[in-house]
Amino acid sequence: YVDGANPYIIRQEITTGTPGYNTLPGVSIDLDFDQYGNLYCGGIGGEIYCVKSDMSNSIVADYEGISIKALRVHDNQLYVAGNYSGDDPELPDVGIWRNQILSADGELGEKELILDWTTQTASPSSITGLTFDENGLLYISADSDVGIAVLNSEGSLEPLYPKIIKPPITKMTWGSNNYLYLNYRGGLRAIYRLDIGIAGAPYHGRPGS
Repeated sequence: YVDGANPYIIRQEITTGTPGYNTLPGVSIDLDFDQYGNLYCGGIGGEIYCVKSDMSNSIVADYEGISIKALRVHDNQLYVAGNYSGDDPELPDVGIWRNQILSADGELGEKELILDWTTQTASPSSITGLTFDENGLLYISADSDVGIAVLNSEGSLEPLYPKIIKPPITKMTWGSNNYLYLNYRGGLRAIYRLDIGIAGAPYHGRPGS
């Protein structure tokens, strides 16, 4: 499955190379599957879209005023990182929210703010990626000031290897075993592989995960 700069979702059949696609209500920046096979997408439209296996889709959550930067499903919750551009003083400029997955149809509960990134980091950086380890700790990548931070069980952020992991990190994903892969987009662009010493949480859209 591929998102992009246009309001489409594309599904590429790996064995035959045959593409399928459908339009979305808005442009999607990131996507992730839940345990039921629903694909959640979000981007600059201020909404979360749920795409079914037949490529039909619907709006399942309102994120008005929020430009969505990253999505990740974990423990029956959809986690959403984004930049807020509205005038509500109670909402952070950059934050992470979550919606409970209520049913196998992709229905979501109301969004809940879990992290004010701007206040906690004292930084104007934007979040670029979210992922979890097998113990449920949330890893957050950013485009400046912070490479990767880990949200601990007390709700505080801890930089991950700040002497060697520098921003901007634009994407990250767990591979096999204990490896976390990072897309570094600085002056010398590179893909890094880190042995974290712990496996990642399941990716529901990945066979065998």
